[in-house]
Amino acid sequence: MLKVLVLLKRNPKLTMKQFIEHYENNHVKLGIKYAPKIKHYSRRYLTAAPYPLGGAPQEPEYDVLTELWFDDRKAMDENAAALQQPEALAAITADEAYLFDTSKNRLVIVEDHVTDPATLPANQKK
Repeated sequence: MLKVLVLLKRNPKLTMKQFIEHYENNHVKLGIKYAPKIKHYSRRYLTAAPYPLGGAPQEPEYDVLTELWFDDRKAMDENAAALQQPEALAAITADEAYLFDTSKNRLVIVEDHVTDPATLPANQKK
């Protein structure tokens, strides 16, 4: 499984509520329609909070982390090619121009490393 995170900042003309509503009710539908190789598609909306070691909440650099899963790199590349088709490209580009500050869009491939705290020596029963 290949996992991709897309970090996105909302268009400053939109409130967070408007941003979420449009993303969920419009942009998601475009993704599903034009990106046939996606196996998992989730959005994690971010809200500023104080850092626990001190400091006031700061506006996050991004407003949403979008997570996409593909079977493999080939499926991700095929998906990218599908998005370049004229109809898909026009629809998604127009929606992204409304929804995002596209100058801040970032896409990264994720390499998972998971730790179960119960398996750490400090948490094991003696």
